[in-house]
Amino acid sequence: HTAAGGLAGEYLSLVERLRAEGGSLTVEALHAAAAPTFAPRAVVLRCDEILAALGRPPEVPEGRAAEVRTHVPTVWSAFACAVRARLLERGGGHAAGGERGGGESERGDDRWSESVEWRLLRRLYEAGRSSEGFAWRIAAASDAAGGEREAAGVG
Repeated sequence: HTAAGGLAGEYLSLVERLRAEGGSLTVEALHAAAAPTFAPRAVVLRCDEILAALGRPPEVPEGRAAEVRTHVPTVWSAFACAVRARLLERGGGHAAGGERGGGESERGDDRWSESVEWRLLRRLYEAGRSSEGFAWRIAAASDAAGGEREAAGVG
């Protein structure tokens, strides 16, 4: 969860920066800017990279750590939960009109689910899931990097 929490912070910082630079950007424009770094495949590869650097916790059986950290639904769920927690901490994110959420709406519901940050996160997942070549499990970052280097004729 450490990797997912760090990525959640990076994601929210990116959205905040994009909104500050571009005013009231559409979700489509935010998606185009965020997808290279925060589409499901990119999130899984980045989490795998972070977790590989941290090493396998002693309580996790060998082989199981790599299996779990390359499973898209598992990693995405941890990432989404970390984003949700941070949105709740900061009062619900940004509403569609750009104003800061107040944590709860008039209905008493949490406004985090109506925030631009959360709607963008859902869009990133749906677009990634429906893209050609999507897989529920991907190769580890080190395997993917080697394959990309070979495909490019490098190394």
